[in-house]
Amino acid sequence: KHLGSRGHFAQNCSPTRAAACCWRAMRFVDRQQGFPASSPDEISIFTWNLLAPSYDDDGLDWATVRLPAFRRWFERAAACDVICMQELDKTLFAEELHNMLAVHSFEGVVQDRNTFPVVNATYFKTSRFQTTWVEHRSRVLLC
Repeated sequence: KHLGSRGHFAQNCSPTRAAACCWRAMRFVDRQQGFPASSPDEISIFTWNLLAPSYDDDGLDWATVRLPAFRRWFERAAACDVICMQELDKTLFAEELHNMLAVHSFEGVVQDRNTFPVVNATYFKTSRFQTTWVEHRSRVLLC
């Protein structure tokens, strides 16, 4: 029912207690509504399992149905601060996605899994975040 989530950090949350106290509130945005921009004390996150076409033999056609739908959704998600994706097929869509999000001031980290084509990716607004550390694991992208 819900695709996006928004929350903001507590003002008095120390870094050592971040896991226990960092979310003062979390709001969910119905996927039929727009995704409003975050205020300065909020972080908005859009996460999506893209279901790589190589894993979906019996589903909807990639080029004519799924790709146009993804383009529309990512245009709507451009107001979010962070976009996290699972099962991104880097051979079909990673370069186009990067170019599409760069127009909206996003920079990204795409998981390095050597020759394996299905990866995770995290994109973020450069006005709010910067990459300071990245670790690529077999099934996880940490950044």
